[in-house]
Order: sequence, then C-alpha cells, then structure tokens
Amino acid sequence: MKDAIERIKKGEERLNRAVRALEEVGKALDLYEKAQERVRAVDGYYGSSDWFSGLEDYDAGRLDVPREQLPAGILSEDAAYDMLTDNREMALRMAELAGEILRREA
Repeated sequence: MKDAIERIKKGEERLNRAVRALEEVGKALDLYEKAQERVRAVDGYYGSSDWFSGLEDYDAGRLDVPREQLPAGILSEDAAYDMLTDNREMALRMAELAGEILRREA
C-alpha cells in the first residue's frame, strides 16, 4: 500500500513539474518566434550595401556622433554572424528534439 502511495505522489510531482516546464517553454517559444522578425532584419542588413556603407562611414569617422556615443556592434562581423549562427543552432536543436518526441509518440 505504501509503495502505491509513493508511486502516485512521485507521479503527481512529475506531472506538475512537467506542466510548469511546458508552460515556461511555451512562453520562451513565443519570445523566440517574435524575435525572428528582428533576426531576419539583421540578416538582411548584415553584409548589405547599407551595412558596408555604414561600416565605411563609421571607420572613417564621418558620422555626426562621436564613436564612443554610438553603439555599433551591428557593424562588427562577429556579433551579427554569431547571433545568426546561434539562431540556426537553436532551430536545429528544436527540430531534433521535436523529431525525438514525435518518433517516441508514434
């Protein structure tokens, strides 16, 4: 009898923790989905003629704002590339996990 009670308690705890985790993942996926518009905008800008022009003007000091007052991480090659790579790796991770879940439930 005690074993059955413990199994039920453990099962209930697992269920409740899983429900909370899935709620959090759902919220995170909503944020991720909304972020994709910004990711696409960075992807379109990075390496474009506007990007090269901005980089040239920034490097030459032709902007009306002192360099120390203008955050310009978007002009670095690494920042945008790393973000785009991270986005792709996250999408691949989600696809692999989704495949595992769907195969297990089939």
